[in-house]
Formats: sequence, structure tokens, C-alpha cells
Amino acid sequence: MCYYKRATYSDCNHSQWSAQPMRECQVQRDFVAGRCREPCDTARGHPLATVKVEGQCAACRGQTDRLSDRLRRAKDIISVSKQTLIGADERCRAILEDVGIDTPFSDDETSPKSSPVSATSMQTIETTMTDTTASTVEDGSLAKEFLRKRKEQKDSKLYMT
Repeated sequence: MCYYKRATYSDCNHSQWSAQPMRECQVQRDFVAGRCREPCDTARGHPLATVKVEGQCAACRGQTDRLSDRLRRAKDIISVSKQTLIGADERCRAILEDVGIDTPFSDDETSPKSSPVSATSMQTIETTMTDTTASTVEDGSLAKEFLRKRKEQKDSKLYMT
């Protein structure tokens, strides 16, 4: 058995052996001299020739970098999605207010956890949704209803020309 230099990485516990043996055994010397057909296949590290390296090996370091990059991109996508949802919520609330439907939450309370929805407001929303889905889009009744409610507002002249 030949003795090789060895580097052990502290973070991932992987080892890396040197390319050339530090000290060859008799079997390897016989192979090099041509007296034996097979080289020594047993590698062993000597405690005095083993070095402990702080950190990770190159393979683990690359894997960690790739994982960190993927996590960073996922966090970016999530934050963009949150901003998009907040904008969509604000637009939906503005449309609901324009049409005259009361939203179940005020602007300060954006989640159902902060203020429970009352049964009457839920019933109002459900009936409004049922009435809206019952009317057809082909005859333009939704647009007519929207314009009628707009005209009834006190400052409708700002919106209509």
C-alpha cells in the first residue's frame, strides 16, 4: 500500500489525494521495475501528510454557489410577484369603488386575519357577483351599468366629456 498526501476539507468532509504517491510500497516499485503485472491499488494517507483545509472542496463550493444563486432568483421572483399582487389588489379595489361595491376591508386592513368579514357584507358581495355574472357581456349591460353609476356621481363631469 502506497502512502499519499491527503487534504481533508472541514466543511464537507471530502478528501482529495495527491496525484503521485509520497512513498511507494514494494508492489508499486516492482510494477515500475517491470517485475509485476499490476500496480498497487491500495492508497493510504499518512497522518503526518494529511492536511485539514478550512472550507469546502471545489465541487461542494460550486454546488453551494449554484444553490445560492437559485435561491436569490426565487426570492426576487417572489418579491416581484408580491408587488404585482399588491398593485392588482389596489386596482381591483379602485374598480369596485367606482362601480359602487363596498370592499370587505379598508385600505389599512389588507388581510382577513386583521378584521373578519361580516356575514352581511359577504352576502352583499355574493349577490353582487351573482347579479354581475347573470348579466351578459354581449349586450353591453355591464358597461351600461358602470356608466350609469358613473353619471350618478356628483363629480361625474370630470370623468365624462
